[in-house]
Amino acid sequence: MHHLKTVNQTFNTWNSDSKIIHNFAAIKIGLINNNTMKKISTTILIALALVGMNGMGQTICDTAANIIIYSNYDGGVLNINVDQHIPNLKIGIVTYEPVTINISGTYVADVTNVVYAGYVTTTNHHCNNSPTTTTITGVAANITTINFLPAATYNNLNGDANIVCNYSCSDTTNQGGCNTPDQIVYYFESLWGSSFRYHFTQYGCWNTTPYLVSAGGNCCANPVITSVNKIENSYGITVNPNPSTDVFTISFSDKSINTCTINLFDLVGEKMLPTQTLNLKLETLNLSHLTQGIYFLEINFDGQKVVRKVVKI
Repeated sequence: MHHLKTVNQTFNTWNSDSKIIHNFAAIKIGLINNNTMKKISTTILIALALVGMNGMGQTICDTAANIIIYSNYDGGVLNINVDQHIPNLKIGIVTYEPVTINISGTYVADVTNVVYAGYVTTTNHHCNNSPTTTTITGVAANITTINFLPAATYNNLNGDANIVCNYSCSDTTNQGGCNTPDQIVYYFESLWGSSFRYHFTQYGCWNTTPYLVSAGGNCCANPVITSVNKIENSYGITVNPNPSTDVFTISFSDKSINTCTINLFDLVGEKMLPTQTLNLKLETLNLSHLTQGIYFLEINFDGQKVVRKVVKI
């Protein structure tokens, strides 16, 4: 499925200060002279150092945000050390191969939700410490969720239609069966209705050394949802009453907007209604046939996309 690892694997690291992607390509095994071998060895060592040092050269994208994200392809064992006080901390993890997620640290009690999204279990095991299936430890079981290939609710033709894996900061090149970073960020921001603090992404197995929350990650590519608050303020979008037992009213104070399309998703990204076109300024959405719970209303208009959390009681 999706990917085959080869000796030609490209290592991607993100330099957030200069916004340059450095590509370090491994070389096919063959007959090479000593000078070439020295150059290759140096390149590989530099690449491994850059992708293997936890927190080195990493960044915090939004110091006020409470969502942190870790993604790779190979899975393995991911040790997260919550060494910084971040109230209501949400942790999202995406991998293709299974991963054992261990959460610890001085401020582990800050964690209120941990969600894994990906392939959960597969016969591919490229890490020496690969588990047979994905598990989450270190926090209460009732705040953890493991989702098998949930729908990717952010549309990017370079990424998969489901949340599978992410190993690159590029949102403009085909990811070969994995997701673009904006799809990953959008999935978790939609799920929790807030912004991401950082997104740490790499291809290979996780290091056994704990990843410090204070060290941050990559910012990569931001989906449209990162500008939701500005968009809502500009267009005066309201969804009322919220919560509601059945009917929600959608309105725009900006009179220049005539129509929009909407989609509705549940917590795991499953589409709950066919795409609808609404004639604004005032429209109603009847959810009386759905069970009580939290849903995400995606509103598309004028090339913009806004996601609002709605609660049916």
